[in-house]
Amino acid sequence: MEDGVSRACRDIEPVESVASYWVALDRGWQATILAFTLVAVLGLWVV
Repeated sequence: MEDGVSRACRDIEPVESVASYWVALDRGWQATILAFTLVAVLGLWVV
């Protein structure tokens, strides 16, 4: 039982690093989309 628990904990670590990578990537995409939206809105407002 104890061995299975420690093995499960070892398996979770790479999953957490991948999850944090996806979260960071998602924030980057959100920032990019927000920037494009802001430029589009300002462009339409100025024109």
